[in-house]
Amino acid sequence: MNGQKVLVLGASGLIGSAVAMELAGDNEVHGLSRFRDEAIAARLEERGIKLIRMDAAKSNFDELSGDYDYVFNEILMPPGECDKRPSEAFETHAFTNANILRRFRNCKGIVLGSTGSVYRPSDVPATEDAPLGRNVTESLENYVLSKICGDQFAEYFSKVYNIPVAILRYYQPYTDNPRRPSYSGYIRAITQGEPISASHTLINPMFISDVAELTVKAAEVCSSPANIINVGGEEIVSLEQLATMIGEALGKAPVFKPSSDKASESWICDSSKRIQLLGREKVSLREGMERIVSGI
Repeated sequence: MNGQKVLVLGASGLIGSAVAMELAGDNEVHGLSRFRDEAIAARLEERGIKLIRMDAAKSNFDELSGDYDYVFNEILMPPGECDKRPSEAFETHAFTNANILRRFRNCKGIVLGSTGSVYRPSDVPATEDAPLGRNVTESLENYVLSKICGDQFAEYFSKVYNIPVAILRYYQPYTDNPRRPSYSGYIRAITQGEPISASHTLINPMFISDVAELTVKAAEVCSSPANIINVGGEEIVSLEQLATMIGEALGKAPVFKPSSDKASESWICDSSKRIQLLGREKVSLREGMERIVSGI
């Protein structure tokens, strides 16, 4: 993407900030967030990103210009917060999507960040047409339901009003950013020799630089009806295998304790459609774990 006017909502978050910086330099990028972390705000401004300080969940965006070429929504309310404030979860994830598609319906494309958690947990990788919302655990209920509603709003508006949309369902994006490193609990436990659960739960995480690059590419495949794409890594591993990989990067074998976790409790995705439309990731899981360890 080059020479476009782009709005990134949730620009202070893990994915939103990475997407904004991926776009910066070649495009006019506006980053919208409450920006509670001024260090992130400063870093975005250094890259030439224009900041819009706003609580998106409380706005219908009428005060913003409607002439953006592309809009990316990466606003996220953490699952724990959704459990405490369910009505706010629906405002953040569902109503915000509806307001975005209403306000920016004339742009070239709208990319909406969602989650693979909307699918039923299973040891079988989920395709984009997998069933939604069954067997949701209580701790994820409000988060998942609000995300499903957001996706449904987007699909409806895209189809009825012919708005080009891509919905990306992310799977465990992770980062080596020392300010908020991923898998820090595993790193600490392995370093200190504390036992780790030998969990059979399966995951297929993707490094944040790949997530950002593929998210930007998704703007090229926005369509009506909405194009739904799972964005997860091609390597599927158990949490025990991941901990072993981290231990190898640290040069210290993890100590495991028995776990009752089952692979059927996993959320993993089939990456075939993503590979076909957006391409392959560049950072292997082993390289990603080495980057995390070297950055601490």
